[in-house]
Amino acid sequence: MMNNKILDARDVMKMNSENLEAFQSIHYGALGAIADSKVIYTRTFVQKHTIQTPFDVSKLTQLPEAGICLQLR
Repeated sequence: MMNNKILDARDVMKMNSENLEAFQSIHYGALGAIADSKVIYTRTFVQKHTIQTPFDVSKLTQLPEAGICLQLR
């Protein structure tokens, strides 16, 4: 998620090194957005994950901690 847009990591590209909206999903557009603290999806992933993915979450009993970076304007 960047600038309230949910981007597909496989499709995102950095288009500008100085612009706040430097990352864009140029082929398919954003997956969705965050508005009023709600997640709104506008499309699904183009390329699905397969059973050959290197990540196995089937045996997890809890999710790992993830840091959150807030952008102040």
